[in-house]
Amino acid sequence: MTRHRTLFLSDFHLGSRLAKVEHLLDFLDRNDAETIYLVGDIWDIKRLKRIFYWPESHQQVIRALRAKARAGTRIVIVPGNHDPELRKRAGARAWLPGVEIAQEAVHETADGRRFLVTHGDLYEPPRGEAGMSFKLGILAYLLGVKTNERIAAVRRRLGLGWWSLSVFLKDRLLERVRIARQYKLNLVAAARDRGFDGVISGHIHHARIETIDGIVYANDGDWVESNTALAEDADGRLRLIYWTGARDLRVGVTDAYHTAGAGLDPAPGTASTT
Repeated sequence: MTRHRTLFLSDFHLGSRLAKVEHLLDFLDRNDAETIYLVGDIWDIKRLKRIFYWPESHQQVIRALRAKARAGTRIVIVPGNHDPELRKRAGARAWLPGVEIAQEAVHETADGRRFLVTHGDLYEPPRGEAGMSFKLGILAYLLGVKTNERIAAVRRRLGLGWWSLSVFLKDRLLERVRIARQYKLNLVAAARDRGFDGVISGHIHHARIETIDGIVYANDGDWVESNTALAEDADGRLRLIYWTGARDLRVGVTDAYHTAGAGLDPAPGTASTT
């Protein structure tokens, strides 16, 4: 079991067939923290309202989180656009000891930096002006998601870990899409205007740590495509964890690093620190 000071996880999309619950359960089984922030879209309530899909494995994720809360982990849920109903239920949950819901949260790292924690959907720019680049990005995303499982099945037979075509495509296309760049700038501006040192979000399923005009932008990714988490260690350093394995593969967290402050982007299979 690896112990972290803080973990930031988002975009499980429980209730969707796209959720990678085997990888998520494996991660939760082998990682713990003093505080865990669930940064939105934990439940895909939007999809559940249309088609009910709730296998036992999805319930196991909830049980694993409740077990951590009972064992003393502080869990903060920051709702997103796929579970917005929770925004009306802010506060501690008497029936879930150790769990609280907050529309946004403030996290102070061990080295004294203050971060705004928000899912990020409220800072997304209008899509009406996105144009052809956004449509091409969405097309690449959908192609990758539909192909991921087929690729994963072949890689499992070869004894290899998880690799996501959709993440590969997004890493090469998303940064060229105006709406994605503006999303980051909006979050950075909000953090700066409110006196924070950085912002931690999810929403766009694009794990990343970088410094923009002196403000740290960190996105913890998702558990639909990239299987990523953002972790803080005892010294206050942040790093991205790409969880490339599942129980049957016995592959754990990677240990390579890049320096986010230098503007280098972590590729799948690496972690970034700042």
